[in-house]
Amino acid sequence: MPDRVIQLADGRTLAIDERGSYDAPAVVLLHPAPGSRRFDPDPAATAAAGIRLLTIDRHGYGGSTPLPDGAVPTVVGHADDVAMALDQLGVAQAGIIGWSAGGRVRTTLVYGGADAIAGPLHGEWYAARIPRAKLQVVPGSGHLVALNAWASIIAAVA
Repeated sequence: MPDRVIQLADGRTLAIDERGSYDAPAVVLLHPAPGSRRFDPDPAATAAAGIRLLTIDRHGYGGSTPLPDGAVPTVVGHADDVAMALDQLGVAQAGIIGWSAGGRVRTTLVYGGADAIAGPLHGEWYAARIPRAKLQVVPGSGHLVALNAWASIIAAVA
């Protein structure tokens, strides 16, 4: 059972898990595919970091409802979902981590919407939706972040 379920404007729901104190710095972990919000690379390191870890099931994963029949899932669409979820949760500042397929969504949040393919927008489009957002790419993290590096990754974005 998810910790929270929020409803989007189109009627879909997103399942969200939260670990840590509500008042702690927010860090969003966008899961790989396949995967789900239940993914935490190192729960002990997460707890020790003193953060509020938010994990969100993409549409059709875990406890989130699928897209309507015939709708095509997009990275930009999921980035929109994440922005709306953070807005509904009252998260004004968040570090964003994307693991594997979640990295595409993180990159869209960092560099903007579909127009980012032609040139980076440096997050202005999403920053307008998440005021004072702290969005940071962790260079050199590779496709699969080593489990023993999770604590340093959290520290880089928290």
